Amino acid sequence: MQGIDESFDAVFFIGYHARAGVSYSIMDHTYTSRIMDVKINGRKMSEAGINGRLAGYFGVPVVLVSGDQNAVKCVREELNDPVGIQVKEAIGRNAAILYPMGRVKKIRLFAILSG
Repeated sequence: MQGIDESFDAVFFIGYHARAGVSYSIMDHTYTSRIMDVKINGRKMSEAGINGRLAGYFGVPVVLVSGDQNAVKCVREELNDPVGIQVKEAIGRNAAILYPMGRVKKIRLFAILSG
C-alpha cells in the first residue's frame, strides 16, 4: 500500500490469503508468522482488511480481490463487498487445487454479474 493516496480510483488485491489461523487456507498469516491476531474495533482482520481500511482512509475503494476460498471469505466479512475471485481451492496450508484460466474467467463473470 506504499504510496496510496486520494489520487487512486480503486485498488485490486491480487493473490491474497486468509488471516492467520483460518483453516484450509494457503499460507494463512497476517504480515508475518509471528502475528497471530489483529483486531480493529474488535473484529479480526486479514491483510486485505487492514489494507482496505488504509485505502478507505483516502477514499479509495477495494473493488477486486483474488485468492483461495477463505481469502475471498475473509475479505467479504471485513470489507464492503468487493468482487472476490476464487482462483484456487485450498486443501491445506501448503496445498491447493489451482483453477484453469477458463474457469476463473467464468467465475469472474458470474461474480461481476451477480454483484
